[in-house]
Amino acid sequence: MQDVAALRGPLNDALMQAAREGIEPERVVALLQAMIARGHTARDTGVQVVLVGVLDIATRAYAQELQALLRPEDRVKACTFTQLAQPGLVQEVRSADIVLTLGHRLAEARALLPGLDILPVRVTVSFETRGSSPPSHQTRVWPSSPRSTTSSRRS
Repeated sequence: MQDVAALRGPLNDALMQAAREGIEPERVVALLQAMIARGHTARDTGVQVVLVGVLDIATRAYAQELQALLRPEDRVKACTFTQLAQPGLVQEVRSADIVLTLGHRLAEARALLPGLDILPVRVTVSFETRGSSPPSHQTRVWPSSPRSTTSSRRS
């Protein structure tokens, strides 16, 4: 049996970096699980992410923002619930490493893609959806916390 103690330091460093960037440990675990599930070993092997949304233009905007946060070899594809009616697209979504959808639409996504592990995300409404021009910053995509949001509001 191999001693895994040597991994504690690098894993602790990764968790500390995630904490500095506001990423919860649960999201790090989800990413690690996705990497293991796809046999992720090479640094140049990207993660395939699918973001399922409601409105095409807004979903593409969120996907572009998410793409900008990831490594160049990672890919984010946007699709809508309506587009999931296409059988070829369903297979493509099922082959992704990570599937994300809006937290309030999680049950619908799971019903359309049974047996698939889908993670919820929380987003602020895109300017494309509002029909206005963005200020100096872009739309924001945030992982949904499995914890209650009320606990973070306590003083």
